[in-house]
Amino acid sequence: MPIVQITASPQCQLHDLWKHSVPVDIAQHYRTLNVGHLLAENILLYYFCMTEMGNHPHFTHLSPIILQAYHDECKALDKTEVFGAEMIGFEDEIEVIKKYDGFFQLRQDPYNMSSPYFTNIPLDAKVHICDFEGWKGRLLTDVDTINDYSKHYHFTIDEGTPGTLVTIWRWRP
Repeated sequence: MPIVQITASPQCQLHDLWKHSVPVDIAQHYRTLNVGHLLAENILLYYFCMTEMGNHPHFTHLSPIILQAYHDECKALDKTEVFGAEMIGFEDEIEVIKKYDGFFQLRQDPYNMSSPYFTNIPLDAKVHICDFEGWKGRLLTDVDTINDYSKHYHFTIDEGTPGTLVTIWRWRP
């Protein structure tokens, strides 16, 4: 779990932020924000831990209390990372954290979903891919791309009027 810089004050002074850092409003932009990518690129994130974040369980792993406990546990055990079982006293929070992916989306159980095969997609179908939960689908026209995505992601075929619509759910396994 990467360390995220936390700004407790709702008064953000941009001149105080480090070079190559990004202030973000997680509650407003989480559907379009790739936190994992920003952290992998060593971009320091500043976000405000507002009261409304507590109303959204998908933000549990960004809680300053959880982050501090994680950091303290790593330090106490002389490890670079610890797992849920080692976070004594935070079992309920860890169970909530496990339910969400790195994009703050509820993980989908792949065992209760089945997809048709690429060969089941009619040639005249309009194929859209939905990259993230809550996003509008975008049109796909390249057959090789559609074939590749159909092997990796769940999709549905809706044969209705005025034609066949295929939706690939990229955020579902």
